[in-house]
Formats: sequence, C-alpha cells, structure tokens
Amino acid sequence: MGSTLASLSVRWRFLLLLLGTCAVLLSASVYRALDRRSADIAAAMARQDLLSTAMADRQRLGFENTRRLLTLLTQAVDLGSLINDPQCDRRLAGLVSQDPQVANIFMALPNGDTRCHLVRGAQALNISSRSFMPRALAQDLPVVGAAQIGGFTGKHVLPVAQRIVDAQGRVQGLIVVAMDLSWVTHEAPGGAAPGSSIAGLVDARGQIITRRPGQGPGQAAGAELFDPAAFEQARQRVGVAVSVVFSDGERRLLTLYRFADTLAGPVYFFVGQAQAALTAAADRQMKADLGLAALLVVAAFALAWWGGEYWLIRPLRRIGLAARELGAGNHLARTGLAPLPGEVGTLAAAFDDMAAALASSNDVVRLNRALQLLSKSNQALVHGLQESALLEEVCRIAVQVGGYRLAWVGFAEHDVQRSVSLIAQFGANDGYLKAAQISWGDNPLGQGPTGMAIRLGQAQINRDFATENKMAPWRVAALAHGFRSSAAFPLTVDGQALGALTIYSASPDAFNEQEVALLGELADDLAFGIHSRRVQQAHAQTLRHLEQVLEATVQAVATTVEFRDPYTAGHQRRVASLAVAMARRMGLSEHEVQGIHLAGIVHDIGKIQVPEAILTKPGRLTEEEYQVLRRHPQAGHDILKDIVFPWPIADMVLQHHERLDGSGYPQGLAQDQIILGARILAVADVVEAMCLDRPYRAGLGLQAALDEVRRGRGRLYDPQAADICVELMSRGEFSFEVA
Repeated sequence: MGSTLASLSVRWRFLLLLLGTCAVLLSASVYRALDRRSADIAAAMARQDLLSTAMADRQRLGFENTRRLLTLLTQAVDLGSLINDPQCDRRLAGLVSQDPQVANIFMALPNGDTRCHLVRGAQALNISSRSFMPRALAQDLPVVGAAQIGGFTGKHVLPVAQRIVDAQGRVQGLIVVAMDLSWVTHEAPGGAAPGSSIAGLVDARGQIITRRPGQGPGQAAGAELFDPAAFEQARQRVGVAVSVVFSDGERRLLTLYRFADTLAGPVYFFVGQAQAALTAAADRQMKADLGLAALLVVAAFALAWWGGEYWLIRPLRRIGLAARELGAGNHLARTGLAPLPGEVGTLAAAFDDMAAALASSNDVVRLNRALQLLSKSNQALVHGLQESALLEEVCRIAVQVGGYRLAWVGFAEHDVQRSVSLIAQFGANDGYLKAAQISWGDNPLGQGPTGMAIRLGQAQINRDFATENKMAPWRVAALAHGFRSSAAFPLTVDGQALGALTIYSASPDAFNEQEVALLGELADDLAFGIHSRRVQQAHAQTLRHLEQVLEATVQAVATTVEFRDPYTAGHQRRVASLAVAMARRMGLSEHEVQGIHLAGIVHDIGKIQVPEAILTKPGRLTEEEYQVLRRHPQAGHDILKDIVFPWPIADMVLQHHERLDGSGYPQGLAQDQIILGARILAVADVVEAMCLDRPYRAGLGLQAALDEVRRGRGRLYDPQAADICVELMSRGEFSFEVA
C-alpha cells in the first residue's frame, strides 16, 4: 500500500487528500441523516407504544366491563322464568346497557339450546358442540371461547360464558356474551396510512382473526400475517416494538399485546407501522443531504483539478522538467517561472538559485577534470607506448577521467570520399561510430565537428545534437546513444592535420571556452606524441637496417679470417651460437644478446695478423709462436675499437681470454674487471675448442670440455655462465652439430 501511494503523482495525492476530507464530510452527513432516521423510528416506536398501551388498557377495561356484566346478569336473572317469558329478548336487552363491545348476548340451557337472544337468527342455535360450554358449566369463573364468526351477527366475536345457578346451587345454564372484536380495528391506527399501517387480532399461531384495513388476497381470516419466526420473536417481546417483514413483503414495526386467554390459546392485539412511512421524511432529507454533498464533492474535485493544474501541477511540472535536464548535465536548465507567492514559487526560486550555483561550481569541476585529463594524458605520452596503444589510452582517459561519454581518434584518408577512418575509441559506442559516415571533405557528411576540424585545422564545437542543423545526418543515432554535444580537435603535424580527436558529452552545451582550450592543448600534445613516435619508429628502422648491414659486414670479415685458418673454419660462428644460448638462459635482453652474438662472430678477428704458418701448424707451438698467437685479442681490439657499435664489441674481443683469477691474457684482468659478455664468450670458446679438432690435436670430446668448465667454475670461469653451459650441453638442449 505504501509503495502504491508513493508512486502516485502530486495531483492524485492532493485529490486523495481532498477525497478523504470529503469522505469525512459525507460521513458526517450520512451520520446526521441516519441519526435523524433513528430518531424518527424511535419516536414512531414511542407513539406506537403509547397507542398499544392505550389499546391494552381499553381491552382490559372491556373485559372488566364484560365480567361485571356477566356477574350482574347471573345474579339478576332467573333462567327458568326468563326463558318462558314471551318478552324474553326485550327483557334481556333491557338488562344490557348500550355497550358497543357487546355484539350479542343470549342464554343457553345445559343441553346447549339457546334462548333470549339480543340478536336472533332465523334458526335456532345449539352451542353444545362449542368447546367453552363444558368448561363454563363446570366452574364459577367466566370462560373465554375461541374467536369466531358470530352465527347470528356475522361479526368477529369472542364468546365469554358464565354459568347460572339457582338458590339451591343447581346449574340452570349459561349466559354468553359475544364480545364484538370490530371495535379493536375501529380504535386502532391505520386510517392515516391505509395499506402501510395495519392493526388487528391474531391467534396463538399468528393467524389473522381480524384486521384493519380489510383483508386483501391471502390476508383473509385464518391466513398468516407474518413469518412464524418473526411472530415468535414478537411474542418473546410482548409490548415492545420489533422490526419484522409482513406477508405483503413490507417491513413494519410490530407490537404485540396479549388481548385475551381463550381455550384455543392466547389472542394477541397487534399494531404494525410501516417503517418506510416512518422514515420517509428522514430518508428524503438524507437523500437531499447526500445529493448536495455529492454535488459539493464534484464541484470541489473540479475546482481542485483545475486549480491544482494551474497553480500547482504546471509549476511543479516545469520544475520537474528543469530538474531532469539539470540531472542530465544541462547546467543551464531553469524553471522559467515568474516569481510566485507561496511554497511553489519559493521552490521554483530555490531551484533556479541552486541550478545557477551548480552551473558555477560545475565550471570549476569541469575545468579540474579537464586538467586531470591533460595531466594523465601527458603521463601516457611519456611512458613510451606504441602509437595505437597511446591513442587507445588517451581515449580511455578522456572518458574515465574527463567524464565524457565517448572519445575517439580518426585519421584523414586521401580517398575519393575523403573519409575518416576509426583508429581508436573508448566509451559508449555500441556501434555508433561504425554506422556513422564521416568525411573531412566539403560535403554534407563533412560539416560535422570532426570533418571541419580536419579540413579547417581548428577546434569545432557542436553545442546540441538536437538543435544544430549541421548535425542532422547523425542526430537520431546520437540522441539514441545519449550524446547531446561534441567537440573535435585537429591533430596537426607540421601544419598538416593527420586526423582529429573527437569527444562526446551527455550534456548539451558541455564545452566552455576554458575547457576547449585545455582539450585543444591535449590534442596538440597527442599530435606531437604521434609525430615523435613515428620519427622514433623511422629512426629505429634505420638503426635496424644499419645493424643488419654492420652484422653482414662483420660476418664477411669473420668469414675472411676463417678462410686463412681451415682447421678452425666455423669456430667463431659456433662460439657465437653457444654464447647466445647461454645469454638468453641467463635472462639478458635481446639487445645484449645481439651484442654478444656479434662479438662471438669476430672474437678471433685478431688472428688476421697471426702468420698463417702458425695458425695451421700441425704440431705444438713454440713459446715464441704461442706469444705471437696470444696477441690476437689485442689485435682484434685494435681493429674494432674505432668502429661505433651499440655494444662493447671491441672490449669483449679483447677480454675473451681473461680469467677470473687474473691468469688470463692479454691484460690479466680478474673478476668484475672482465665484462659479462667476455666472461660468457670465454666459457663458450673453451668448450668449443676442446670438443672439436685442432691442427695439433684431435678433439677431446664434450665430457672433457664440461669437466674442464666444472673444475674452473668460480676460479677461471664465471660460475653462472659455467653452470648454464653445463646444463645446456648435458641436457642436449644445445649441440654444435645443430648450431
């Protein structure tokens, strides 16, 4: 429920509040009407109670009168003399006062034959079959018989009989008074509202004895006037009005009073007042009140709808739209509302002030982010990244540090369409750049910021994709990707635009003057970085070419030396191969490995100054010859020292016969005085020399060579170089045959 209410608009919340207020007012109106209705019913019930009480008093008085009449008659009448008197009927009538409650009075002999009738019928009447006669003959008190239709009068009557006894106490017969029941309905209410309010008598089973108004179909004497359960409810509360539904389907207030106890059971007097008639005035007033209240509610809703729309909803909608634009990054968003009194006007003014403050602070934030972007990009420039990696990194920094939505670099192609090719990008692209057709030519596709920046060599700003006419070719796709503005900066080298750096923002008019200046500086730095890397790349290619030429030249010189010494042909190449394998296993860089390779190829170039006879002598050399041969490292150094290598080639050649303990030649260097490349060449040279044949001896074999290296490890030879050489050779990871 809470989440449902929270999702409602202000209008509907206001209307719900109004509805709640109106509901309270309606409830009050309904309560007042119901209270009036209850009061009317209570008053009617009170009137009915008064009427019923009066009728009950009347019936008690009638019975008292009847009992007194019977007592007087039984005392005054000699049945034997009266029944034989021809003027019996007249004399009896003279004894009875003009009591309207008496319908008939007559005498009855013990055998049931009747005499002396106040109202006589056409035929004689015998009442011996009447249920009250035996009881009346047997007791002194009056006996009330069952209600019936009088045989002579044709009226609803209630027979009351009392026995007559003579002076000796012998029963002479009965005197019977037929009480006229029609007086009940004459005195009862109903005339004021015939058909709605009724009164009458019912027997113990709730069947009609008599009623007013007169009976309709299904309401004759003997018919049930109300539901048995309702009648039983009323019997349980005699003298109290209860609401029941009568057999005609109408609800009435019913009051029962015990009228008389007969041999057939009690007879009840009833009064039924129609509730609809009792509450009609209250119901009409309630309907009028509810109608008026409903009309007021409708009028209030209409007024609230129109007034709320004009004074509340429209201003709030303007504030909401401005807030969404501000949230989307448009710091120029304002409500545009004139100063208004009240809370809404205060809210609008506060929002406009806040937006202005945010716009001011946002300029500072944007400049700060642009400075961070420039700083991070310059760091990337000095880290020596390759051109493609540099461009990707700058685009990433523009999005993640600068807070832009997309950044990309495009290069100008010199094709017929003068297209711009995508080189690097980062951000919310999602296929936008691949689908976009961008040219740097003077054509419709070249009027965007990227094309114009390349063509004119100046920064270009698109303030809003939605409004700039020149952005029509890309508007729909750009807005769908969340782009609102963009800026493009030429990448210029030597006055020629190579391409452009283009940046997209999610906010309209996102690039101010200071920000454009900083981003332009970034583009200039990036262009310089591209140019520098291209120059470095060209220089590196030149160096590689010179190295290749130098290596070929060195190889040619080495080959010339080997032509003079056929016994050691290929020696320098094999030493170089083993030294390269050792250097790589030791973790040296490829640049260092390349230098060791070249030094190995020419490490014996000094032998060019040794007489060929010494080089090819098959026997052991004399001391003088050996001293001549030992001069070849110095001779090689002298040959190479004036050649500019990127490595210490001459020093490696000079030191490749030096030993760690200082016992080597030509300088007797020791330990770290010997450069690493020379220490590696020394091990490789010894192993190759011992493994293969020499003019003065046959090769000693690999095992002898490795044993020599092990014995001289750390004393003559570099320990790491010695270990790696033994490892490579003993494991078969290197062999001179393969080399």
